[in-house]
Amino acid sequence: MSFHVYFKERRFSKRLTIGYNEFKELIKQGKIHPKCLVKDPVLTRNQWWHVDELNVFHKHSPTQYQLGPRLQERHDYESYWRERWRQSWKMPAEYIRGTLIDERYKLVALSDLIKEVHVFGLTRLYVLRSFEPERIFTLTFGSDGLSIEVAQGRTSLWHSLPQVSSENGVYQELCGRPFNADEIHRLAVHLAYEDAPEPFKRFSTVEAASLSAPSCSTQTLDGVGFRHRVISPTGELYAEWRNPNKTDHVTQTSLILAYYDCVVTANLGRFWEGREPT
Repeated sequence: MSFHVYFKERRFSKRLTIGYNEFKELIKQGKIHPKCLVKDPVLTRNQWWHVDELNVFHKHSPTQYQLGPRLQERHDYESYWRERWRQSWKMPAEYIRGTLIDERYKLVALSDLIKEVHVFGLTRLYVLRSFEPERIFTLTFGSDGLSIEVAQGRTSLWHSLPQVSSENGVYQELCGRPFNADEIHRLAVHLAYEDAPEPFKRFSTVEAASLSAPSCSTQTLDGVGFRHRVISPTGELYAEWRNPNKTDHVTQTSLILAYYDCVVTANLGRFWEGREPT
């Protein structure tokens, strides 16, 4: 920088005009104290400020001084919004790759459920439609039949996540309707295996169908995504099906339709179709 600044040692001292580099060098030498005054269109908006209001002073001074009140307020503002910005990136990542959905929907981990007595295996299907609440179907294959549990939010967890933006140093935070875990709709239904559609009459056939339905995706931006987990005492499978179609993703869409048939058989079709549960 080659511009000049106006400088006063004290309020009623003579005004000096010094180059910015000279000003910075005087700071480094410890010859400028915190209550010296400086005026500049860029640094101080053409007002007389104490130098302890400037980052350049605290960066180069050999002595550490307390920040001026104006600078401290700005630092606090930046610190708050840096953390909000970090959270606004962290939470979507936790939603997409982590366990945020399970945590907010208060779902018991499949790794814990598989430890229960007389449980052969479990599956969990997440139905994630754009602009709609999440639906999560957990199927437990036990010795006495098939248990289907569904959890559906009244509002979308995804659209409740904060989004922080900044323009010219001014931050704003936007988010949709808050997600309230107390408003989650939950229902559990038990099916005898003979009443369940294929491949849900046996866990082994569901496991085999899942092995042939790996992750897939299309270029569609909005639509519906599915996450599928399968766990048994000997292992676990995971797949993501993003906007699958019947032409390119035959095994995936066939398994999705089988889930739909199973959900309808259990009289839970209103959850799958997105109608407000009653």
